[in-house]
Amino acid sequence: MPSDHESGGFWSEAFKPGTAACALLCGLLGVAVAVSFLAIGFWKTLLIAAFFTIGWALGRSKAVRVWIGEAWRRITNRNDYS
Repeated sequence: MPSDHESGGFWSEAFKPGTAACALLCGLLGVAVAVSFLAIGFWKTLLIAAFFTIGWALGRSKAVRVWIGEAWRRITNRNDYS
């Protein structure tokens, strides 16, 4: 089994789309955003779980991350003739 040094460690893997570490980090980010907007309660807790699931899915799928990156580039690099 490779050591953290050989595999790059958690933090180097956390920013590579499609890795388990990135999925976990995006999921935790979704939870942090949800908690900052919500008070504790049953329905609000379910919403936190939904944010976690969305963050996990975005971090896990490299294709989704590439699509988001391309969409962001199209938005920010548009020609504004006004």
